Amino acid sequence: MTIEWLIATALGLCTAGVTVVSFWLAFSDRITKAHAHAEAAMVEAKYASRRADEAHVSLMALNGAFSLYREQIAREYVQRDVLEQTENRIMSAITQITDRLDKVLSNRPGGR
Repeated sequence: MTIEWLIATALGLCTAGVTVVSFWLAFSDRITKAHAHAEAAMVEAKYASRRADEAHVSLMALNGAFSLYREQIAREYVQRDVLEQTENRIMSAITQITDRLDKVLSNRPGGR
């Protein structure tokens, strides 16, 4: 073995060692950054979950209020067809009364 061979081997081993250390440092840096991003994402996810829960509570309250409103409308307002039927009955009764009055007045002595 010559001294050049020993120097070359030592340099090769040093280069390999530096490469491995560089790789692990870069890999560790990436893992640290990924961990920081994951923690930030978890904080955002918790915030979004809390906001979603608040929205759900608001939605349920609005749904309850709307249900009460629909029940009130159903109780207090007349349906259109019922209103039309009532109007037709009233108009028919008025027509009948008018016809009867016409007959009574025409049968009177002296007529109209």
